[in-house]
Amino acid sequence: MRIAIATGPFHPTPPGPAGAVERLTTDLAARFAARGHEVTLISRRHPGLPDQEVAAGVRHLRLQGSQSTSRVWVNILKDFPYSLSAARRLPAADVWLLNSFWLPFLAARRRRDAGARIVVAAHRYPKGQYRLYRGVDRITAVSRSVADAIVTQAPWSRPIVNVIPNPIDTSVFTAAPRDFNGPLRFLYAGRIHPEKGLEILIRGFAKAAPCLPGSTLVIMGAWEVAQGGAGPAYVEHLRTLAGTAPVTFRDPVFERTTFAAALRACDVFVYPSVAEQGESFGVAPLEAMATGAVPVVSALGCFSDFLQDGVTGAVFDHRSPAASENLAGLLVRLGTAPDLLKALSAAGAARARDFGTDLLADRHLADYAALLAG
Repeated sequence: MRIAIATGPFHPTPPGPAGAVERLTTDLAARFAARGHEVTLISRRHPGLPDQEVAAGVRHLRLQGSQSTSRVWVNILKDFPYSLSAARRLPAADVWLLNSFWLPFLAARRRRDAGARIVVAAHRYPKGQYRLYRGVDRITAVSRSVADAIVTQAPWSRPIVNVIPNPIDTSVFTAAPRDFNGPLRFLYAGRIHPEKGLEILIRGFAKAAPCLPGSTLVIMGAWEVAQGGAGPAYVEHLRTLAGTAPVTFRDPVFERTTFAAALRACDVFVYPSVAEQGESFGVAPLEAMATGAVPVVSALGCFSDFLQDGVTGAVFDHRSPAASENLAGLLVRLGTAPDLLKALSAAGAARARDFGTDLLADRHLADYAALLAG
């Protein structure tokens, strides 16, 4: 098959400072190429990366992008010129796999010339745009909660919506043995933003810390607005909130093997997102599971696609007025039960292997073949 893929305007693909979506999309593109398919990947231009190259069998085209802002409507406007440029550069193909706000709408206008089937990669929670996508052939959501939201916003789409979860590279995110006795190493990795529930996390950990002597919390992630963070003032607010609790802040890690090493160096990975209409899947908790870290997540529905409370991880009620207290109690229970942590770690690592890039690449390709046959 000839497959053309386009990511969004705000983050480059690796080896640039890619986000999770750009990283996993690049992985899928390489797997498609390794299986003999002709693959083109369109992404944002980045200093030090050529505008055109072939890497891992994938033809890369890099276009002028934009810096993201904290305002959703501004980002939607900024997406338009990039999507317009990408639509013009999409090559003739059997499948166009598109991940940008305006691009599916614009691409549908020129599909007659290219003869492609249009697949929308629904990596993010819908913002009403699916009403514009009547010309597409498939909408592939990364979680059941995203699929349900799409169908609610655009009921006509139900017959063409399916779910294929985000993949992780299980050759990089491998499990490491842990003792789970004594002080525990807690880690959060993700954007430093209020919608990630970091105030709940810091308050909860501060309450739990006296019962877990020697345990530490590291908060690692992008804080700059251009990278999706909330800016330096918010980081200082979190530092103040932490007070004397053993909380350390670190810059984001974009290089994959270094990030995997950071996950292997923690015991419990806490991801307390409160983004009811923003969190779509949760790649970071799944990658943490793959390394043997025990994931603790909020009760957002998207996490249930891979995490079962009490079996492969733990869930706390982030919607409760006592969310910090709920989290603190859960951290204390886990921190004083090493046998439970060992069981959760083993089961989580085994479950994460079901999300390997090779397995999910084959699911995508099978779906494309079915579209073309139909």
